[in-house]
Amino acid sequence: MKCTNCNRDVENTAKFCPNCGTKLAVQEEKTEIFSNSEFAPYAPGDIDEFGNEKPKKHKKALAAIIIIGAILITAMVVFAAVVLGNTCTGGSATKTSDASSTAPTAPSTATKLMIELPDACGKTQQQATEELESLGFNVSIIKQNSDTVESGYVINQSPRAGNTAEAGAAVILSVSIGPEVTQAETDPETETETETETASNPTQIEKTISTYIIPDSNTRYLDYSDLEGIDGDRLVLARNEIYARHGRLFDSKELQDYFDKCTWYNGTIAPNDFNESTLNKYERANIDFILQKELSAR
Repeated sequence: MKCTNCNRDVENTAKFCPNCGTKLAVQEEKTEIFSNSEFAPYAPGDIDEFGNEKPKKHKKALAAIIIIGAILITAMVVFAAVVLGNTCTGGSATKTSDASSTAPTAPSTATKLMIELPDACGKTQQQATEELESLGFNVSIIKQNSDTVESGYVINQSPRAGNTAEAGAAVILSVSIGPEVTQAETDPETETETETETASNPTQIEKTISTYIIPDSNTRYLDYSDLEGIDGDRLVLARNEIYARHGRLFDSKELQDYFDKCTWYNGTIAPNDFNESTLNKYERANIDFILQKELSAR
């Protein structure tokens, strides 16, 4: 700048002219402010009174948003890690275990419990029934006459002892009601007359029946079509003719009289001496099958 007194050049920062000693006015450095913010390096509001740049508010807000976002992202990552960690390390397994302990499922066919049947023969009806029902079986009773088994005791059972069956299966017990009472037994005079007549006129029972009710019941498994049209009494005969084929005698007078009339029958084995092991697999299965049909026909 120039001295206002001597017009000599002096430094801008000088307070007195070095030539004439005149006091000089110090010029303050001014920063040009542009009205057009598009070309201005700073807007007026961005510079303080000392010409320094002011901190911008939007930068603070942006920084706060970034920090909050980072916190939220971190929280989400931690939460996801905890949830996924529980799932992979057994959280769901524990849940499944709890559900299985409170909600039992029905056993599949492959896992149904098979139980061996005890021997009910020779026991009272009540003893046999209680024992079978305690094992989970459903018991059905058939009453029949027997000259050798005391009334109220089991004669035989189906399925037989030693076989296995599912829990809840039906077991049929044939229970004795004692020997069959005939008119001759109730009328002493008639009985005496009959015995006298038989003794004086011994006759052989005439063989009048030459066919089987079910001819091939000893060579194949029967089905429902084989039993169609056969009534209850004939079903009993059809079942017992399987035994009769092997020469078994019968406690029931009605059964014995029937088979004595069969041309193919030759009864020689007492009921208590008959061994059921002589029956083949078809005969054993068909006896049980016919017996089931007898029950449903009652």
